[in-house]
Amino acid sequence: MIAPFIGLVFGLLWLSVGAGALPTPFDWISGGIGIALAAIIAWRVIRRRGRPGQPFRRMPYIVSVVIELAAIAFAQSWLLAHGQSKMLFSVVGVIVGLHFIGLWLAFQRRVFLGLAAVMVAVNVAALVLPLPMSGRLALSGFGSAAALLISVAL
Repeated sequence: MIAPFIGLVFGLLWLSVGAGALPTPFDWISGGIGIALAAIIAWRVIRRRGRPGQPFRRMPYIVSVVIELAAIAFAQSWLLAHGQSKMLFSVVGVIVGLHFIGLWLAFQRRVFLGLAAVMVAVNVAALVLPLPMSGRLALSGFGSAAALLISVAL
């Protein structure tokens, strides 16, 4: 029951990245809509029954989270050292997306593979498309938020 709420929290964090890229009042409007959707999803999660017999393998989970954290720290350091800090959220989005492969191994739920594919695709697009900084942040933030919130709702 805790995993969906972790997804909701991180979905809301990504939503704040996307909303922060928009001018006022659109930042507040999109943030409010996102929070309302997250509340509806949270209500759905609370009402649904747990999945009986859902397997959990601790080692793939631990390995994926440790690699994710190390990769984010390395990426941040490297991007800052090379004057590419504007790419940070998109690169972090790719790393976070890849870490869901480890969660697929840990939980053996295909939704994590779909989540990995969508997050990687959205954030790679944000890296390679000729977007202004606000466009890059909006794509990474809203795309990652949507992927997370939809996966929690499933």
